[in-house]
Amino acid sequence: MQKIFVTAMDIHWADHLMAQAVWQKWIGNAIAKTINMPYDVTAEDIKAAYLIAHELGLKGITIYRDGSRHEQVLHMTGDNVQKTFQVTPSLYVTDYVAKNITNPYLKSQTEKALQIKMPETSVQSPQVPLTQEEIEERLCPTCKNNLVFAEGCNVCIECGYSGCTSG
Repeated sequence: MQKIFVTAMDIHWADHLMAQAVWQKWIGNAIAKTINMPYDVTAEDIKAAYLIAHELGLKGITIYRDGSRHEQVLHMTGDNVQKTFQVTPSLYVTDYVAKNITNPYLKSQTEKALQIKMPETSVQSPQVPLTQEEIEERLCPTCKNNLVFAEGCNVCIECGYSGCTSG
């Protein structure tokens, strides 16, 4: 379900830049678009975002790094919450960098930042049967139907319960 109903954090930061560039081409004034970056971005990634934005002719960007504020609108709660897929730049972004950026410094910085980061270990752990406690954690505390992970929260489709907390 997460691959169909994506949030801003499910789109690679370079694709946010490309989306803004499409609009900026046809608008004379600066336009607002927040470039959402995950919590583990490096300073080099942020530098590459500004370099790509300049190359694309953007008049301004706002970068938001997940978890950089004490409170934020969309966040994941819980001890074992994790994303279920890796966010990578689209082929449109990588093709653009490969074909259109001619400045050697800019090309090296953007190629380094856009590399797909592989997980540290590729060995998958064997499937362990769930305990009764783990099964109960996946059920809605209100109506006992299955919870669905959507937009960073566990949500019950039946009664509307949300596992997200504000603040």
